[in-house]
Amino acid sequence: MSSKPGSRLGTEDLPAENAVRSLVRRIHSWGVPRAQALYTVAGLWLGLAFVLAFVTFLVFVAVAQQMSAGTLNDWDIAIMRWMNGHSTPGLDGLARQVTQLGSWIVMAVMALLVSAFLWIHGERRALALLWIGLAGVYLLDHSLKDFFGRARPDVFEPLTPRPSSYSFPSGHTLNATVGYTLFAFLVARLESSRALRAATFTIAGILIVLVALSRVYLGVHHPSDVLAGMLVGFTWAMACVFAVYVLRDLRATR
Repeated sequence: MSSKPGSRLGTEDLPAENAVRSLVRRIHSWGVPRAQALYTVAGLWLGLAFVLAFVTFLVFVAVAQQMSAGTLNDWDIAIMRWMNGHSTPGLDGLARQVTQLGSWIVMAVMALLVSAFLWIHGERRALALLWIGLAGVYLLDHSLKDFFGRARPDVFEPLTPRPSSYSFPSGHTLNATVGYTLFAFLVARLESSRALRAATFTIAGILIVLVALSRVYLGVHHPSDVLAGMLVGFTWAMACVFAVYVLRDLRATR
């Protein structure tokens, strides 16, 4: 007799228990994959971005310390004298043209072209991050130059008008590193051909190196200036690049 009430009570509780279990299963099936995806994206991409940015930042700090201590002066002067000793009128004119590829005017034109490309492909977040990245370059350039206050080199008479701003890090090199890295990444990720993507990154890398070399060749920057510009630029560009990945993958998990 005592088992019947218990059996009846258990039978009445089954719908409630089933509802709770069903709700738990739904929460589990909906939330766990998204939590795993969030962990994978944040853990992998942001972790890798942090490592890359941190390593390049440490190298930049080391270069800045050596520059401030004056231990890079002999190295800088030797390289600049060697480059100037191999200068020719043809190379002079080429360097003056190449160095413009790192100017703000060229960066702005390129940014507008890439922005149009991204807008057509509906890449609104990538478009926003592109301009955030370029705005960051402006802040980094001015703040770091004012902080270190390094004078422009005076190894030989410069082959182009000497800028009035400080020398460390190289603003043209910083512009080129961030700009062409972001341009290449944002465009290449929408290209279907692997060969085309490889060519895009290769061209971007060549342009960055050429701009850096032109600044030293023209006598307006020390070699350590352009090295610092590439290091800082790569650090900032990596932050922007991986932000695009994270935002894209997080959006896919919604």
